[in-house]
Amino acid sequence: MLEMAWNRLMDNETAIMGLYGMSGVGKTTLLTQINNKFRETVDGVQNKKFVLLWDDIWRKVDLTEIGVPSPTRENRCKVVFTSRSREVCGRMGVDDPMEVHCLTNNEAWNLFEKKVGPLTLKSHPDIPEQARKVAEKCRDLPLALNVLGETMSNKRTIQEWHHAVQVLNSYAADFSVSCDQVLNRAGSCLWRKGNHIGNLEKNLVALEKSMEVLKARRDDVLTRVQREEAKGQQRLNEVQVWLTSVHTIENHFDDLNITRTMELQRLCLCGVCSKNLKSSFHYGRRVSQMLKEVENLKSNGVFEAVALEKPDMRCVVEERPLQPVIFGQETMLEMAWNRVMDNETAIMGLYGMGGVGKTALLTHINNKFRETVDGVQVVIWVVVSTGREDSR
Repeated sequence: MLEMAWNRLMDNETAIMGLYGMSGVGKTTLLTQINNKFRETVDGVQNKKFVLLWDDIWRKVDLTEIGVPSPTRENRCKVVFTSRSREVCGRMGVDDPMEVHCLTNNEAWNLFEKKVGPLTLKSHPDIPEQARKVAEKCRDLPLALNVLGETMSNKRTIQEWHHAVQVLNSYAADFSVSCDQVLNRAGSCLWRKGNHIGNLEKNLVALEKSMEVLKARRDDVLTRVQREEAKGQQRLNEVQVWLTSVHTIENHFDDLNITRTMELQRLCLCGVCSKNLKSSFHYGRRVSQMLKEVENLKSNGVFEAVALEKPDMRCVVEERPLQPVIFGQETMLEMAWNRVMDNETAIMGLYGMGGVGKTALLTHINNKFRETVDGVQVVIWVVVSTGREDSR
């Protein structure tokens, strides 16, 4: 389906494309895959002024009213939208929209089996049969299979699975009308401890407290690092990786917090269900996953050492051949070396008549850099003489 949608979108004759199908069939997932595919191709958007991806529209939208130019072949713009209604697609000017179909029976079972997990399926010999019944009630809808699969992943008694089948038998006929409504009703009966929606408020509070502890630990580690670096030490790579991970998770937490109030307002039935199941389920799952990541970072943020001595940085210098003794110039070498290593010395000159030993003294200075770990990193030797080419 992704390949078909992508090929049609990339067709120069396609300016606006509609994807339609019933709730929970996978329209948003398909649109997300199209979005991500643009990151994998070089030619996808370079010849387009823009590509607008619009999810879940319920009525005709006049693009010009919201400041979007009508897509045409000439202006090289494209619009892709999803809707539950084929009629809406027609009103948007798409006479041949693409229908997003349900999964096949085998695909549906494979998805549900993966979400439930082998541990639960093997916890009782009769559970696989009941799991098949639950999967069938999902009518091959990916959203229903995902949500109910995760919900049932911690149900390891046959009584819980019998109860789930009974609940779904009461509402399964409504899947063809509204996946969200049926999942809301079933969820209110099935969801208990361990689900993303029912534990959303508790997980948000726990996440906020864990983030405060993590930030405090980050500040303590950073203070130690800065103190050691002031002594000339170098921070450990594992400490830097941990600090970067904390910075990343902090940004994700801030993003998550933006919609916190709105998501909490969607909860109903004493917090065990939602007015918008799809949104609350995905938000609750993000909160649960982030809480685990923060707890892992907290436990990994204890370091016996945060820095170590910097490795020796010997100067890159080519040793030049020279007699081991400077006849009568040992004192001169010491004086010259002390001056060149003085922080106040930026440029130093040595002069004298031909044959007095200037080149020999300079060569000893060059070779002396190989004996020290401090100072310059690279030494460059250049000979400049009248009538000769420069050499290094």
